Amino acid sequence: MILDAAYLHVDRIPVESDLVAQLRSLQAEGVEIPCAWSLTSGPDDPGSPGRVTLDFGLNGDVGMVQWIDADRHLVPAMGSNPRWSVYYLGGTYDTPVPPYAEVSLETVCSVVAEFLRTRVLPTVVEWQEAAPIESMFDSILD
Repeated sequence: MILDAAYLHVDRIPVESDLVAQLRSLQAEGVEIPCAWSLTSGPDDPGSPGRVTLDFGLNGDVGMVQWIDADRHLVPAMGSNPRWSVYYLGGTYDTPVPPYAEVSLETVCSVVAEFLRTRVLPTVVEWQEAAPIESMFDSILD
């Protein structure tokens, strides 16, 4: 299963692999923790301005998506989580997820499918700027 890896590059996903079907299969199996994956396109160098990343995840009947490129960190405008949450990258490493990144599993699947086809920012959702990472600590500092 391709989702056994935390980091995926669109150019290295075997043609016969159906990433969206694998995501639905994991959901049907009843994944017990919020899992996330990082799907990239462009150069291998993480610092390259041509590299784009779609992080996506699964948490029961919902999931999350966030877009990261050289200039932006975006989440869906209609996301449902009002606070920071934690997903586990590859089911192992805790990863902070900004507010409003959570959406329905159907939306996650649509966003992932479009990104795999186009390798650019998916248009199936409207995007907004993600909260800065520093805001994760606001409630602690208040």
